[in-house]
Amino acid sequence: MLGGINSDVVLYEDRPLISLYINDSNFVDGGMTDENPSLFAVIYDTIPINTVGTGLGHDIVARLDNAANTFVLNDFYVADENDINKGYITYPFSKLSEGEHTLTLKVWNIFNYSSEASITFNVSNSNTKEYQALNYPNPFSETTSLIVKTNQPYSIVDAKITIYNSQGGKLKEIDATPYINTYSIGPIEWNGNCNGGGKIGNGIYYYKVELTTTSGDKITRVCKMLVVK
Repeated sequence: MLGGINSDVVLYEDRPLISLYINDSNFVDGGMTDENPSLFAVIYDTIPINTVGTGLGHDIVARLDNAANTFVLNDFYVADENDINKGYITYPFSKLSEGEHTLTLKVWNIFNYSSEASITFNVSNSNTKEYQALNYPNPFSETTSLIVKTNQPYSIVDAKITIYNSQGGKLKEIDATPYINTYSIGPIEWNGNCNGGGKIGNGIYYYKVELTTTSGDKITRVCKMLVVK
């Protein structure tokens, strides 16, 4: 039967949960990309998502930096085949200007409840190859996450991270190759344990990131981190 009204439906408040990323789910807020990134969002709601814009202003809408750059994304929502409460949105951008951008996504469900999420990202021209290493939090007490960011998609084929004390002694080697993503490596959580299982103490430590790219280039980055307990 098509049409009609189900008078037994109980209206209750439940808002969509939005996980918003750039390019893939490994993206970290404030990360780097080239000038052609994609919005990627995972949406979860026990109430069906409004994908037809029923109700004034109830479209799925993305806003890039300001209201002048607004995009209706109803047609880009794809439901998960195995979970009726879950769906995905992927939307490509092209030729974005260099610098920091803020992307905001707003989603409604059919009970007229909405949620909004925002993320920032930095566009770096892909003609200039950039590879950045960092860890967060820094300083840290118990654990920190190591990450490498680049504006060259699919360019890293091999990666290793080595952690040293302030005297240059080698403490830990991490094979980072399994953590390579489209525009990044990691995040890789490190709990402060050395190769032998011992725990590091307070102080300054260094980590060296060694990368091999698809063109055979060898890239090294050395960064400093502080442990405070």
